[in-house]
Amino acid sequence: MIKTQNELRDAFWKSHPSFSRKMVAVGRSEKTGRILYRRAEQNDYCADIRCAWVDFVDMMHRDGQISDELANRATL
Repeated sequence: MIKTQNELRDAFWKSHPSFSRKMVAVGRSEKTGRILYRRAEQNDYCADIRCAWVDFVDMMHRDGQISDELANRATL
């Protein structure tokens, strides 16, 4: 049984290899001038990926693989 959001996200990305994770530029480092990135969040992804996420969470919940609480708070 999946217990955390990170485990759920990992399972989602593994089961959807045609989708790719995104990184979002957030600025530049003052010291090095390098571009700084963060992992994309829910609304940074296109609608197709977000819809697949909702369907995935619903399926995992209906199959009893995640709890009610995790299903209600899970975000991509």
